[in-house]
Amino acid sequence: MTTTQTTISPGTYENVHAQVEQLARGLDPHDYLTGSWLRELAIALALHHDLIVSVITYDGGGQELEVRLASAPSSDGIVIGRGASGDQCQISLDLRVGIKDGPSVEQAVRLARALLRASVEVTAR
Repeated sequence: MTTTQTTISPGTYENVHAQVEQLARGLDPHDYLTGSWLRELAIALALHHDLIVSVITYDGGGQELEVRLASAPSSDGIVIGRGASGDQCQISLDLRVGIKDGPSVEQAVRLARALLRASVEVTAR
């Protein structure tokens, strides 16, 4: 499967919207319609200049977002995909965390707890 990854250039809402729409033009009608909210999310994220937002387009249809901090562009980012109906997204974090000593294990515990708390906060709404 071939994929294309395109970084969205920061700018005004209209400029970012035009870029995102251009990237969605090749999608089939179903993927285009169900991807409406994901495109809105891409725009909202790209308007934050501390983030780097890329759109990943799959040749079999569909898109995902990859988001990284502009201050750490080579760090692990998150991937955001959409659900089948388009009204939900899945945020995935593939983060490598060192556990080589006591302090790093404690840091990993704090991170895991924070992620779980954030997950509960979101799903409780």
